[in-house]
Amino acid sequence: MAYIQGKITVTKIILVRHGQTEWNAQKRFYGWTDIGLSAKGGKQARLLAENFPERQVDLIYSSDLTRASDTAAYIGKQFSCEVRTDRQLREINFGKWEGLLYDEILAKWPEEMRVFLSRPDMLKIPDGETFSQVQKRAVARISEIADANAGKNIVAVTHGAFINVLLAASLRIPLRHLWSLQQENTSVNILYYREGSWQVELVNGTAHLGIDEMANTH
Repeated sequence: MAYIQGKITVTKIILVRHGQTEWNAQKRFYGWTDIGLSAKGGKQARLLAENFPERQVDLIYSSDLTRASDTAAYIGKQFSCEVRTDRQLREINFGKWEGLLYDEILAKWPEEMRVFLSRPDMLKIPDGETFSQVQKRAVARISEIADANAGKNIVAVTHGAFINVLLAASLRIPLRHLWSLQQENTSVNILYYREGSWQVELVNGTAHLGIDEMANTH
């Protein structure tokens, strides 16, 4: 369980990015397109579950997209915990950019790509979401989950942009500086929630991935 500080109940939220997919490896833009884990992604998820940074997990939530729910399933098996899928935990919707490579997007939408890289807070993806919209969705849903499960250790397996916009809100980083944050596949982020406010303990933790590398050197 998370702890109670004085009379204030503190809830721990462990945000996890899904394991690698083939489209990650190809550096394709995708958000709502449902792509499963690659062989490497499955291995990353297994290493995460077997070396999870928390000894107790009370609840596991996951984006309803396969790459997230399959990553969550490894954690659920490790802790004998059911996974609850939630559409509100999805990645940003990349609209017409879904499935395209950087160069393909740059060729057709050069100005939008410039804004994506320099002022993500001002970007409107064609037929997609804005980062502001995703941030509002992320903050609202994770806050609801925390309020409904006060004092518990909660895992939420989701996506890179979703996690970064939530971290930006928690750290009071303007969205224009969103790319100052990085999320590797199966990275772990730990936040504490109390009475509507957030405290960040860990960002982009990947120690579990190094365990396999160390084993191969001995």
